[in-house]
Amino acid sequence: MIKIGIIGAGFWGKALASIVAQNAESVILYGLESDFRNISKLSDIKNIIFTTNFDKIIGCNLFIIAIPAQYVSQVMLLFYKEIMDRGIIINNDMHFIIGSKGIENTTLRFMTDIVCDTFGTDCVVGALSGPNFASEIMEGKVAIAELACSNHDIGMQIVQYFTTDKFKTTYIHDLLGIQICSALKNVYAIGSGMIIGLNMGANAQAAFLSAVVKEMMNLIEAFGGNKSTIMSSAGIGDLLLTCMNDTSRNMNFGYQIASGEDIIKLVKQSTVEGFYTVEAIYRKCKIHNIDAKIIKLLYILLYETNEINSINTKQILYDAIFAHI
Repeated sequence: MIKIGIIGAGFWGKALASIVAQNAESVILYGLESDFRNISKLSDIKNIIFTTNFDKIIGCNLFIIAIPAQYVSQVMLLFYKEIMDRGIIINNDMHFIIGSKGIENTTLRFMTDIVCDTFGTDCVVGALSGPNFASEIMEGKVAIAELACSNHDIGMQIVQYFTTDKFKTTYIHDLLGIQICSALKNVYAIGSGMIIGLNMGANAQAAFLSAVVKEMMNLIEAFGGNKSTIMSSAGIGDLLLTCMNDTSRNMNFGYQIASGEDIIKLVKQSTVEGFYTVEAIYRKCKIHNIDAKIIKLLYILLYETNEINSINTKQILYDAIFAHI
């Protein structure tokens, strides 16, 4: 059976470990010491090994990346050095699945690009995404996801490792589109949270999300993906989950700043992927001359506006709602 290494032992990494452990000989979960202070929900799964040492995961067949997007490049370079130091040949037997969601701020790269730039195009790389709260997966509640891969045949095999009686994963033929959806939903969730925080109403929130779907379709197509991916569980499914639940970190962030909380203070307290991604996607659209009105307006609110809980903010959000009508 396969040996799986998971890089990142936060909530999402632990949730993924609980899934793939049901289909693997062993799962090695790599993280920081602080990540392993509370592992009670995994303690009964005998084939999960916890480690803070890269050495332990070197011999795995499949690597799952489950760390915040802005750290992926740094960690992949460290991992690459470990592999090179051991004289391991990188080929298509080395498989990476991205569980991280976002765009790298410094280089504007998608996560699969970072892996390929680090390990070369001989490795097989894929992405997993869907409407998944890690806490519910850990509780054994039903969830679905989709996986795309640079190699179709290998991707179809990897899907099996992410499929259990409570977690169903299907294959999708759009590696770029699935990453765009998984990154952008965090950005739009911040806008959704602002609308609720400013008491603009459920009608306004629904209108905003309707406009968001149109913009996401345009962006997927503009960057070379398949716009129909928006209709997948990794598209509209993940978007709705993230934008309509107050347990969503990104939506809650939008709600809090609309209620008067300080942006920088909140960003320092926890990982808010959408805050970083909005800058990256705004710059990426600007470079490629792509019109993304809602992205631009959210960038203005988060990076150029002094007071979020103001009348001016409401007007900007109204403009976002009517952006694609």
